[in-house]
Amino acid sequence: MDYSIKVIVKDEITEKEISDVVILLDQCNTNDNSDLQYHLDFAKDDIQKIMFYDDDKPVAYFGVTNGFKESESISWAAFHPEYRDEVIVSEFLMLIRELNIENEKNTIRFVNDNTASYFSEALISEGATLKHSSFELWYDENNVSCTVDESTYSLRPASMDDLEEVTLIGMDGFGTEYEEEESYNRSNLSNPNINMYVCEYDGDLVGSVSTRIEENKCTIADLSVKENYRGKGIGRFILWSTIDELLKEGIKEFSLSVVADNVNALKLYTQCGFIIKKAKDFLELKL
Repeated sequence: MDYSIKVIVKDEITEKEISDVVILLDQCNTNDNSDLQYHLDFAKDDIQKIMFYDDDKPVAYFGVTNGFKESESISWAAFHPEYRDEVIVSEFLMLIRELNIENEKNTIRFVNDNTASYFSEALISEGATLKHSSFELWYDENNVSCTVDESTYSLRPASMDDLEEVTLIGMDGFGTEYEEEESYNRSNLSNPNINMYVCEYDGDLVGSVSTRIEENKCTIADLSVKENYRGKGIGRFILWSTIDELLKEGIKEFSLSVVADNVNALKLYTQCGFIIKKAKDFLELKL
């Protein structure tokens, strides 16, 4: 294919450029039967937008933001169906590599919709490693099939005073290193757009969860219970209590993600009314 690529790199983009990205996403969604939605990219100036044009035709888009480690970035992408040739994708990725190296990054963590398998395959051919796949689930109150014992445990908002214990709970639940988990939770506790909650039992913190509300939609994340307290219904209590509290505040839509092979978590979420809507791949590319 003959093409002449123009590249635009910005933190803030124009209305015309936003329209171009939306058109590109619509083409991808139609072709792939996917549901790519990057509207939050346009509202955030901490996300670098990289747009590729063939003359005036938008053919690819990358969003890039800082990871939880200073040396890492997080990225996602969309490619026009006619511009998915391995050579073209490789050339686009070369620029993304160069931009990250200029920003003193040594690792890019890519998030890719599972319907766009061509991009995961291209990343792997470029040396990336598939770390895991996950499901995105959405809440449906008509799908609830569980009951919750609300008499034994209590849920309260977390504060910076809880940082150490929340970090240890996260390390226990997700197998992370202390530095990464502590930095992640410190960032969450300092972020006015994120609410963290902790579950108490007999005076001990035994579990935690975080929520982010944007455009009246809630994303639930980081649900974790201390290992020696699992199997007692605490995870179900945390999830159900969080949803119940936010429903009272007028929030109607809830989503969360879970690693695809986490059978126990999937069982919990589906019993609490969540339905699988999407699947994503998480890949790591060392620079």
